[in-house]
Amino acid sequence: MFDTILSNIDKMQAIVVGISALIGAIVTLVITSIREYKRIRKEIAAEEFKEIAAPFSKVAETEPMKVLANLIKPPVDDLPTIANSNEGKALIVGQAAIEKAQKEKPSLLKKLGINSAADAVPLVSSLYKLIKPLVKK
Repeated sequence: MFDTILSNIDKMQAIVVGISALIGAIVTLVITSIREYKRIRKEIAAEEFKEIAAPFSKVAETEPMKVLANLIKPPVDDLPTIANSNEGKALIVGQAAIEKAQKEKPSLLKKLGINSAADAVPLVSSLYKLIKPLVKK
């Protein structure tokens, strides 16, 4: 009788260990899925922002003052030396894209955590790598 009880306890322990491992695997899968979903959502938002910024990048590459003149909140001074620098162009394009996104897709800026033109510079810079060779031709 006592041996049967011990045997059943051992079986129960094995079942509990198996269930614990299964729960651990499920939790890990759920956490990984959520993390990947957020990463993919952010990548999609970044591509949408680049689509908004692309027309401004094309114009700003050759005529940054033209884009700067149309901004509500210019990120740089109205000096051609600043506006014609790569950093100035990136800030101008970033601000222009932010202003357009605020009108069309305000949630996009929240998803990307963009609050200022400086926050948009990394996305704009990656876009410039694609657009610059096309505009220079």
